Amino acid sequence: MSIGLCWSTQAPHLHNGGLTPEHFRQVLQGIFAVEISQHVLEDAYAECGAAGPIDARQFITWCRDHFFAMEARYST
Repeated sequence: MSIGLCWSTQAPHLHNGGLTPEHFRQVLQGIFAVEISQHVLEDAYAECGAAGPIDARQFITWCRDHFFAMEARYST
């Protein structure tokens, strides 16, 4: 699923352009196709400024930086 589709159609936005933690978890699960632990969720939520407005560049950077770690964590 593309980031844009997941972000725009499946996750309701807060009034300031952010997402609730649970909706942000759904976005991450849609991208990585794995369960997202509370620890990962909290780190990603804070680092990406997901409470709003979301910094799209930081979000994409976070996804890039954590892609292989997420895959490795859940592929074993």
